[in-house]
Amino acid sequence: MTEEIKIESGVPIPSRARVSSYNYPFSDMQKGQSFMIPVVATAEEDDLNKVLTRLRHRLRNTVNRYKKTTEGGSSLKFAVHQVLEKGVDNATINGVRVWRVE
Repeated sequence: MTEEIKIESGVPIPSRARVSSYNYPFSDMQKGQSFMIPVVATAEEDDLNKVLTRLRHRLRNTVNRYKKTTEGGSSLKFAVHQVLEKGVDNATINGVRVWRVE
């Protein structure tokens, strides 16, 4: 038995506007500056590595989109790496750091 599809009128089409172009401070960064996105460790190390890898790839893609869509962006250079750092209380912090190289 098939369900009948109801045809409706007057339903507005949603806009395709983006919430924000970039949630990262690329335009505020000077050469030699960086920021880190920390990732909370999970019970299984494989899951943590997958999360870090996905985040690194997303950040690289976002950097590339920023460079393509920003005036003068082709001359900018960034480095994106997974990092393991010591926090203020000597706790180990896993994350991905983005540096502005040029």
